[in-house]
Amino acid sequence: MVSRPRWQWLVFGALSMIVVWLPLAYAAAAFVEHLRAGLPERLSALPDAKVDEIALAVFVAPPLSLVVAGVASGYLLGRWGLPTGRIDAALAATVVVLVGVALTWARSSVMWSAVVSLLLAVPASLLGASLGRRRRGL
Repeated sequence: MVSRPRWQWLVFGALSMIVVWLPLAYAAAAFVEHLRAGLPERLSALPDAKVDEIALAVFVAPPLSLVVAGVASGYLLGRWGLPTGRIDAALAATVVVLVGVALTWARSSVMWSAVVSLLLAVPASLLGASLGRRRRGL
């Protein structure tokens, strides 16, 4: 079996993260919009518990899609990649988030809060790579 160069594993990890993240992000955005469509014009008309549930869903669903994609991508690199799969997974997640941040900045104004997604994606991909390495037996 011929080992692939490291850059190919990085590209594979980044592409796999995007392929998993896009449908999950779309589903999360559709879920949030579904919740917003059912809201009355004034949130004060709702009980506080209902407002808290909606706020939690709005702030958890989109980042959760990124975390799940990071774990899945990291798992692929940890399970089938090079022995440096954890480093490759972290680099692939960093590339995906930075490309996403650059696209956000190109479309709208500079939002530094978008960089915070690195704090979600990189640890998630490291967790996925660790799980993949454990499954691999390394």
